[in-house]
Amino acid sequence: MSQGRGPYKTIKLSNAVSSAKEALGIEDVTVHDTYLLKLADEAIRRISGQKMLVKQTTCYDIENNMVRLPDGFSRLLAVAVANDRLDNRALYVDSDFIEGFECADDMALRMKPIRNNIEIVGDFIVFSSNIQASKATITYKGYNLDEDCMMAMYDHQELAVVAYMCWKFSTKYFMQYPRDIRQGYQTEYVNQKAYVRGFEFTNQFEQQKAEIGAIYNALLIDMNQEI
Repeated sequence: MSQGRGPYKTIKLSNAVSSAKEALGIEDVTVHDTYLLKLADEAIRRISGQKMLVKQTTCYDIENNMVRLPDGFSRLLAVAVANDRLDNRALYVDSDFIEGFECADDMALRMKPIRNNIEIVGDFIVFSSNIQASKATITYKGYNLDEDCMMAMYDHQELAVVAYMCWKFSTKYFMQYPRDIRQGYQTEYVNQKAYVRGFEFTNQFEQQKAEIGAIYNALLIDMNQEI
């Protein structure tokens, strides 16, 4: 288990695969691993959906007036640029995102839209040709991926993911699993999914406050100065 990007501890999907294989009685073979990993990824998206998008901030070198979008990218939140002579200056801030938070009303009033000198073209952020900067700090919403670029699983999701995998696997190979076993997996999945959604809803407000604060702190935005 490790601390991943986002508010919770993360676990590799391979851990869930191992747990599901043990429960299903197929732990000694690897022929089903690819299918089980697909089920694990599917389970996370069904259980938590957009809640798997986390705020991330990364600094990139600007090359040929471009920066490649990171893996798992979903929504651009802010861009600031800098060079050896210049501190971070904001080129873009998604004020609509900030204003969408219930806890951000006072912050949103202090924000003004900044949408200068950039556009997204394909897999790249493209800066205007007159930009005088060598570094870009990108803050964005993206899927929480592990080092292998696979969906990361939060620790509180594990039981629901394993139950989903067991339910779907036993349904596909129904000749090997009696009906009551299949139904038991399905019931366990429904119960665990309800727990996950309740847990995440309870923690949502504090997460939003932390995300907004992180955007301000990471970019050190001077709202009155532009490049």
